[in-house]
Amino acid sequence: MNPQEAFCPNIDCPARGQIGKAYITIHSQKEQSFMCSVCQQTFTTTKGTLFYRLHEDARTVLVVIALLAYGCPLQAIVQTFGLGTSAPCGIGGNPPGNRGKPCN
Repeated sequence: MNPQEAFCPNIDCPARGQIGKAYITIHSQKEQSFMCSVCQQTFTTTKGTLFYRLHEDARTVLVVIALLAYGCPLQAIVQTFGLGTSAPCGIGGNPPGNRGKPCN
């Protein structure tokens, strides 16, 4: 975690997007979060990325995305990686009215 490589993602912050200006400090090493000294907001290293608020291992997600891109069936991926039925099903299978609800 290097605060010199981070910038404030807050749209309303005057320091937004400015890298290396010493506006960003480490807020929590354990939770990998920073704090902007201008707007006082905290944010994680993954804010604004695919990995933000991710509960699965990042490597597993990258492998699953690659398998989906190569046409691997979703059911095979769920069985192989032991992904539970509590995961939202926005990718495949569920009708539009059920998107975001647990898989059946």
